[in-house]
Amino acid sequence: MGLFNFLKEEKETKKNNVISQEPDTPIPFGMKMSWLVLKETDPKIVLDKLDCTNIEKCNWNSAFSYMQDMKKVFVTPCFDGYILVLNFDSPLENKELLQEIAMKFEEIQFFSTHRVVDLSCWVKFVDGKLVRSFYYIGDQGEIIWNEGALTKEEQEIGLTLSSFNLEEYDQNILYPDEEIVDELAAKWGINPFLDEYQETKSTGFLCDLK
Repeated sequence: MGLFNFLKEEKETKKNNVISQEPDTPIPFGMKMSWLVLKETDPKIVLDKLDCTNIEKCNWNSAFSYMQDMKKVFVTPCFDGYILVLNFDSPLENKELLQEIAMKFEEIQFFSTHRVVDLSCWVKFVDGKLVRSFYYIGDQGEIIWNEGALTKEEQEIGLTLSSFNLEEYDQNILYPDEEIVDELAAKWGINPFLDEYQETKSTGFLCDLK
């Protein structure tokens, strides 16, 4: 069987598969992903506040199989007071939309990485107010957002004001990249590699954002 026929058959098989609701262990993520972190304990409240549609209970393996092809998001169970909304093709790198979401939750965080275009993004709102935002696309050589003072956690990682002066590269300075995004996400609340949650099987919800 040629590669084209194999890929065609694999896609057709996936299309006809039933999304599994059998609980499984969380899948580590963080590379070439976008995700929201919402201070909330009940996924159903998140689904309601985000006006999600076409909601299906789903385990982690099914979510990661279908999320990209179907342009859906995966709403996770609660981890230490936070619920995540995972997405491969994010519509959320939008300041107005993030502000709108922030008004519905005590705290939200947003992260995005994509090494192909050298994209690094992190945002934090508390009580509806922007605390920090940074959004850089290296492929375009453009900083799109850089608002708010450096947080304590950014400084703990080793970022300084010079880290965001991307026009003058200095090998002695730590610059934003996908590893920095993942490390900051861990310091702000939830490590995207989910190492500490591998002992408990769970399900979430596959859905569309309105």
